Amino acid sequence: MSNDAAPYFPLTGDSKFAVELHPSEEVTEYIATISYAYEDEADKVTFSLKAEGTSHEARHVVILNRQQYGISAELLIDSLQLDAKVSAKLKHGEKLTLEIESDLKLPETTSVQTLILKYENEKIEAELKSDVRSEIQRIIPNINATVNSLLDRQIGLNELKIRDVLAKAVAILGVHTMPVITLPERLFLNVEAAVKYHFGQRYYTITLPLPLGGKSSRDLNFPTTLSTPNLIVPHLGLEFESASVNLPEFFIPGSVSLSVPTLGLVELSGKLNSNFYNLEADVSAARDPAERYSAKLEVTGTSPVDLLSLKVEGSALVETTPDDSLKANVKAVLRHKIIDATIGIDGEVELAEKLSVKSKSKLEVTSCVGVQISLEHNGQFGVDSEEISGDVNLEGYFKAGSVNVSGNLVQSVSVLPFRQEAKMNSSLKVDSKLLQAQNSFAVAFANGELMILSNNTAFDNLLTLLNIAKITFNESQLDLNSHTKAQVLGLKIQNVVETRAGFEAVSIKIETSSDSIEERIHSLVTGALDISGLAIHSDASVKLTGHQAVHKAILNLNKDGLRTNGTTSLQSLLSQQELKHTFEITYKNETVIAQCKTIGEIMGSHINHNTELEIAGVSVKLKNHIHFNSILFKFDTNTDGTSIPFRLNFNASVNGKDSIYFPYVHAKHNFNAKVFLKAKPKSIAHSHECKISSSLELENSFYIKSQFKSMSNTLLIPSEQKIKVKVKAEVNDYAIEQEIRAYNSPARLGLEGSGKVHTNLFNTANTSYQDFAVSSFLKYDKSNDTQSISLPFIESFSGVPDNIRIALVSMGETLRKYINREGIASKIQNIPRHLSDFVSNLNFERRAMQLKHALKALYQENALKLKGLIGAFEKLVSDMVNSFSEALDILRELIVIGMHIDKVVEILPKHIKVLIFSIIEDVKNILSLINTHGYTKLNEIFHPASAENKLDSQIPANSTSLLVPSFGKLYGEFIISSPLYNARTSAEFKNASKRYPLFTACINTKGTSANLDILSYDLESTAEISIPETSPVIVFATFKLTHIELILEQQGSLTLNGSASNNTYFLENVNKYQVSIPSHSLSGDVILIQKAVACQDDAAFTLTVKNEGTGRFFVQDFCEEGTHESDLRLKMGIGAAKLSFTGHTDSDALQMKMKMKVNADAVALSHIEFNARVETESPYIKNSLLVASGKARLGDMMVEIKASHVTSVVGAVSGVLSNTANIMTCPSEVSIDFQNRGIAKINLFESFLANVDVQKDYAVTFNSDIQEIRSVAVAYLNNYNYSHNFTASNNKAEMGIYTVVNCVTSFEYLNAAEMFVPAIFKITSIRELNLNDNTGLWYDFTTSDQPFNLSAKLVYQKSWFAPIIDLGLIVPSLGNLVSEVSFKSSILKLNANAGIYPKDYWMRVSATTASVFQGLKAKLDGTTSLTTKSGLKLASSLSLENAHIAGNHESNLTLEDIYEAVLSVDTVAKINLASFTIDATHQLSADTKAHPKAASNLKFKYTFDRPDSVSAGHGDAENTLKLDATLSFISIESATQVTTDSTFPDAIGLKGKMYNQANMYVNADGLKSNLKTTGNGYIDFEYSKFGFDISDQLTLEGDLDRMYSVREIDSNYTYIYDRHANYKSAELLINHTALGKVELVPLSTLLAAVDMFLTQPIPSDFDVRHIITGSLFSSDGFNYKIEVFSRWFNSSEEISGEYSDVPVLKGVFGRSSNLTSPSTLITYQGEISAELHTGDKSP
Repeated sequence: MSNDAAPYFPLTGDSKFAVELHPSEEVTEYIATISYAYEDEADKVTFSLKAEGTSHEARHVVILNRQQYGISAELLIDSLQLDAKVSAKLKHGEKLTLEIESDLKLPETTSVQTLILKYENEKIEAELKSDVRSEIQRIIPNINATVNSLLDRQIGLNELKIRDVLAKAVAILGVHTMPVITLPERLFLNVEAAVKYHFGQRYYTITLPLPLGGKSSRDLNFPTTLSTPNLIVPHLGLEFESASVNLPEFFIPGSVSLSVPTLGLVELSGKLNSNFYNLEADVSAARDPAERYSAKLEVTGTSPVDLLSLKVEGSALVETTPDDSLKANVKAVLRHKIIDATIGIDGEVELAEKLSVKSKSKLEVTSCVGVQISLEHNGQFGVDSEEISGDVNLEGYFKAGSVNVSGNLVQSVSVLPFRQEAKMNSSLKVDSKLLQAQNSFAVAFANGELMILSNNTAFDNLLTLLNIAKITFNESQLDLNSHTKAQVLGLKIQNVVETRAGFEAVSIKIETSSDSIEERIHSLVTGALDISGLAIHSDASVKLTGHQAVHKAILNLNKDGLRTNGTTSLQSLLSQQELKHTFEITYKNETVIAQCKTIGEIMGSHINHNTELEIAGVSVKLKNHIHFNSILFKFDTNTDGTSIPFRLNFNASVNGKDSIYFPYVHAKHNFNAKVFLKAKPKSIAHSHECKISSSLELENSFYIKSQFKSMSNTLLIPSEQKIKVKVKAEVNDYAIEQEIRAYNSPARLGLEGSGKVHTNLFNTANTSYQDFAVSSFLKYDKSNDTQSISLPFIESFSGVPDNIRIALVSMGETLRKYINREGIASKIQNIPRHLSDFVSNLNFERRAMQLKHALKALYQENALKLKGLIGAFEKLVSDMVNSFSEALDILRELIVIGMHIDKVVEILPKHIKVLIFSIIEDVKNILSLINTHGYTKLNEIFHPASAENKLDSQIPANSTSLLVPSFGKLYGEFIISSPLYNARTSAEFKNASKRYPLFTACINTKGTSANLDILSYDLESTAEISIPETSPVIVFATFKLTHIELILEQQGSLTLNGSASNNTYFLENVNKYQVSIPSHSLSGDVILIQKAVACQDDAAFTLTVKNEGTGRFFVQDFCEEGTHESDLRLKMGIGAAKLSFTGHTDSDALQMKMKMKVNADAVALSHIEFNARVETESPYIKNSLLVASGKARLGDMMVEIKASHVTSVVGAVSGVLSNTANIMTCPSEVSIDFQNRGIAKINLFESFLANVDVQKDYAVTFNSDIQEIRSVAVAYLNNYNYSHNFTASNNKAEMGIYTVVNCVTSFEYLNAAEMFVPAIFKITSIRELNLNDNTGLWYDFTTSDQPFNLSAKLVYQKSWFAPIIDLGLIVPSLGNLVSEVSFKSSILKLNANAGIYPKDYWMRVSATTASVFQGLKAKLDGTTSLTTKSGLKLASSLSLENAHIAGNHESNLTLEDIYEAVLSVDTVAKINLASFTIDATHQLSADTKAHPKAASNLKFKYTFDRPDSVSAGHGDAENTLKLDATLSFISIESATQVTTDSTFPDAIGLKGKMYNQANMYVNADGLKSNLKTTGNGYIDFEYSKFGFDISDQLTLEGDLDRMYSVREIDSNYTYIYDRHANYKSAELLINHTALGKVELVPLSTLLAAVDMFLTQPIPSDFDVRHIITGSLFSSDGFNYKIEVFSRWFNSSEEISGEYSDVPVLKGVFGRSSNLTSPSTLITYQGEISAELHTGDKSP
């Protein structure tokens, strides 16, 4: 589109529009429409683009309102369901306001954003609102199942799931229940943000230099006159003649001054609401007249998952003091469920004779898991004329459970720059129960010597550490010495490091040793670097538990190369076996040889490993062999590889097997694998084979045999690429096979796959095995034919080189003329003469000689530049021609290979752009080289004739067509084969003609089932698209589906033709459908014919569409035929448009008639009107009439729509339905009114007779004074009625929701039998309830009509109490939120109200009920208040009064100014039912004044008595808990007492008392704990009784050195059984006592003494005593004794052991046993002893 025909706009100037079209297989053509209109004082531009042959169409509308300074844009794409709107509006009043709004609608997703910017003289405001919503469940229906499937996924080879990992992670954080992860039906994200910036009173002035400052328009070559062209506007009858305007000269100022206001106040606030997280933040910063800067921060995040909720508060203050110092203070607080943290920072900077900086900070962290952290830092830094000094003091404290750690770090530094002295001292101390450590570090520099000293000590009960280090640097020599000693559990460790470094040599020595009895570890490493080279020696030996290991290694690097070798040997103690490892690496003559060998026998296994690696230049050789042979497992590996430039060969193989024998089990495994890889520059070959087999055989002849085989081959060469993968797995007779092949050859591209399963798991008839197979392929047969596509627009490219060539020649000619015109040539030629005259006038010989030499040098320099000038221009022309030739060659190559034209258009401009920039750069270089001699050559080069001839000889011609390969044949097949079901699907798409585009496609799929005919089907579908050059476009398609229950056939054709001479187009579409359902004797056929004619004549457009259709429907003997006809006519002109539509549908058998008529008129820039009428008649509809009309006036921006509907029905349901709607909207008001009424009589089978009268109205009013929505509904059903009135209103005083409901109904059904609601609950018969009704009110309630009244309201009372803050900003305070509910009926009255009053920090809730039934009377009161005097106090109270349930709760939480907290809670609850009562009280108190402490007491009593059973009883329980905690101890005391006396069904009785007392005390000395439990009682059964009296006490004391525990048990048990009426009962008595003591010294001694006694006096005298005493473990042995005493036997057994040398396993072990009894048959004595010596070879 040329810009010559485009309109001229002052703002935009010339315009240009370009479109690129790229055809595809589906799109036959693109239709783009651009329209412009000026209506309603706005410019409207509409752009639409449609792809014919598809449903894709896009519309873009841009509206510019010049009067209101507004612009809007909308993008609509129906096929994508995309609707995007963007608008911007600028208002200029008292405030400068910019409003920007965007609205994006996608499928199931909406996004709305609003941005408002306001500017006044003293402030700037910005508001941002964003609302994003998405129906995620509709977009991804099964997303919750997908999430749960992901959580249930197994991790690795174990059975652990992702859900288990998350559950353990949240459990660590204190959450014991894994939260259910589900996504809601709708996701939303709402964001609100606001920023306010208030300017300060002072301003800073900044001066900015301007580019080209001081230049005038003449200096910048601006034109002195401006000429306008001759302008003619035929449609407006305007003509403007050409004119010239003189432009005055102007100057650009050198700089500009910019005044920037200082900061006054900045406020930022934001809210984020979503399904998963809510975030609210407020940030402010201010500067007051006293030059103080302050800032505040508050961030609150809430989430359904408490772990994600947090709150952050912070403040900062920076101020100056009268003594010109600067102070800063920062505070921050973090509140979280798990952690609370506070941090405070204070700083001061003093500027006087000495610069001083002081800082103090403190961090405190507490956690609910018992972790406390405290960190405090104090620092000072000073600078004066002679010294720089600083001090730092850091103290920290950490506590986690019983672990306490404290630390202190002190550092100081001093630097004297003018005296060249410096020193630094550091001291670190760590103190805890487990470890005490201290470090001191000092550095000093004076008199040219540097000295560093370090001293470290660490000790605890098991560890002692000492380290002394010294570093000196003097006279260019560095010495480092370190000596470390440590003792751990009797093990001595020593380390010595000595290092010396100078100019000529460097030496190092590191020696480490460890000794313990006969164990020793020693290591010595020495190294030296001097002029002869580098030498490193390493010698290490280890002796542990009789094992010895020795390692020696050397490394030498000198002029002869690199050589290193080493030997490592390991000797076993028991078998005298040895494992030896050696290696050697040499580097010489650019060759590296590395050898590694391991050989030996250890633990019955033989190992032989050899590796050789050689690197010579860029070639590599690798050989590796491993042989491992053991009793259980054997394997061999061989690896061989070579690599030279562009060549790679690699071979590897692994063979292994094992055989395992267990009792009754025999298992075998075999493994074989081979890998081959060969790569060359133009070929890659790869193969991999793997085979694994195993067998498991049990003694009962059960066996499992499995085998896995895998094979893959790959070949990649330029002419062919192919890959094959085959996998087979077998388990006994079960087998699975898979194979995949992919290949690409000059003739075909394909992918094939198959799979087979051999199993009997799916055979329900017998145990025979069956085969299940799947196979498929996808192939493309390539075509050797090509087609030429004409590209007419390519012809315009041929003019591009000509235009550039002409431009270059014109450029050179212009340059030549400029040089001649300005007289540059003559000036250059006169330079020598002017110089000669100047020399003569000077008349100084010395200066003449100097000038002569200078001129010679200048001439020589210009001569060199002249040569560069000539060469540069010659290179310019040559490069220009070569670049054009290269660009055209690339274009020709792209066309030949068939690349898309968009790539051509993309590449060509890039080459032209690079060429032009290169030319400009060369011209700049040439102009800088011009001198007297270069001018003549320049004139020759830029001569037009020679330049044009040289360019013409090298620019080739362009091609105007594109060669692309013809489409071949794409086909595929998918087959499923199984005993149960077989299916086969094939598809094909091919090019069926070489003369013109003709494509055919077909899909065939068939399924058969031997058992279920319902699964058998046959589907065939074909399509053909023909696009001849001279004939119409024809599309033909068929579809046929054959099934046992359905037969469906469809044929369709579309013909498109047109005449370009008279602008007329014709479209005919014919479709035929046939359907049959044999099982229901149902069939039918439909024929639809549509004809459309579109014609354009001058400025008018006419569209006529005619539709005709016939259809038949057969059901058994019934036949129905119907017809439909409709006509549509649309005529559009320049200023008006008319639309008319008429249609009718008739059916004789159904006796139905429908008539439709629609008329619409529109006049541009005036109005739009429409009228519609629809009439319907049928046997059940006496008459139905729908009338609608509408009008829109553009003058007053008013829209009115009216509609009415009346329908009369006859039959079993008779009556009248009516609806009316009135809608009016204008800029100042919106009014909507809907009225609906229905009156009917219902008579169904004479069993249900009803009169129904329903009315429901809606009204909506929106204006500047009130916004209200009102709904009224009234319904009558016989003598029952219902009505409601719902109102939502907002005005200047309040905003509320009001509801009133009245109804009259009957509850007679409550006297019916029990009802069952499926899957919800079961409602028993109301007759079974006992409401203590003796007055007959329940009978009246359930037998007569009952009225109900309900009223409710929720009101927000707005507040105009507007505090005025700095800069006159008025912020209304938060108002009150109140609610009221009232319910009235014949048996119950309810009044409830609640309120929130932010001004007073008070909330309340109250409710009362009144009823004739005492059980329904209740009263509820609750309040919560917050006071801020002398700290914070939160008080809450809640009370409930009822005949059956009552309670009272009071709590107070006080936080004083010194951060001391006091908590008190009192709760009383009572439940009084007919057969059950409970009384409970709870008191809780806690405070942190002196130290943290808490006390709790819980009591409750209960009784129950069921008259209908034998269940009755009573009981009570009490629990007390006390907690005290300080920095030095923790004390916990707990006591619990429970009593009960109850009887249960089946004559079971329970009576008893239980008492438990526990206490624990922990301090720095250790732990003391005591637990005691006593109880007595009995459990009485029908025929037996069990009684008990128990006493159990446990005492525990200890510290880190010793633990002592005592347990005492004294219990009696009685069991009476066989309590039948005719039998005498039996009795069993048992007494059990026990005393146990245990003493433990960690890593030293374990002593135990246990004495247990069990007696049974009834029914027979029996007693047994069991005693265990002795030492179970000590450092030199063990000795313990076990004794048993009874009436029948006595036994004793003693076991002992002594170690002479531990742990060398030398010792004496003994055991003696003795048993005596009245029966000599079981009397015995025995003794056994053993001596073990492992120090020598003798046993």
